[in-house]
Amino acid sequence: MKLQFLGCGGGYTPSLNNTNAFFVKGDTFFLLDCGFSTFNQLLQIDDFLKAKNFVILLTHLHGDHCGSLSMTISYSHSILHRIPTLIFPLRTVTELLSLMGIPENQYILRQYLEETDGVSGSPIVVQHTPLMSCFGYLLKDEEKSIFYGGDSSSIPKEILHSLHANSIDEVYQDTTYERGEHASHGTLDYLDSVISPEYKHKVYCMHFDHNFIGEVIHRGYQVVSSYTAIAQIS
Repeated sequence: MKLQFLGCGGGYTPSLNNTNAFFVKGDTFFLLDCGFSTFNQLLQIDDFLKAKNFVILLTHLHGDHCGSLSMTISYSHSILHRIPTLIFPLRTVTELLSLMGIPENQYILRQYLEETDGVSGSPIVVQHTPLMSCFGYLLKDEEKSIFYGGDSSSIPKEILHSLHANSIDEVYQDTTYERGEHASHGTLDYLDSVISPEYKHKVYCMHFDHNFIGEVIHRGYQVVSSYTAIAQIS
């Protein structure tokens, strides 16, 4: 299970593309979020076009995370003749898709990811905005355990405990360049306050609203890299 990123930008930095990721396992193409820049990119990926199964794990309903969800589901159903499985704990996504003309028979909605090609996933509530519920996902296969935080101002306590207990291999955290604490996004100052130095190499920063990669690396964290050359941040 190796995450590849279609972009690494925040909602207001479309030049970096949306922070959405994917990985392939067995016959299944797994997509983490489906922002407004994602559909066009997916059409350029053979693994997406040829996969027997398609799973979308959605963290929340902001446009840079679900902006092309309706078109992606419609294309998968109508053109690729493949009904995707959509993972999201709330039925608010069904209401949204209905307003966009996507009926429930074009996808299968599940609250968590049952084991699929050896991968399982559980949603975990994260703090991002008081206006909607937001989630990260704890993903596991036979080799690795990953926490993908989506958009969040902090890492859940149970994830921090697991990271420091060596039971999580990688943590992907939304990180803004601002100092101190931020109500909606994580900061490097926040990460320094909760991540022990010997575990910093397991934390991958993403969702950039500014080019501060040099400081991210200087502080000991990893930076996600894009699958395509479209998004250049250095």
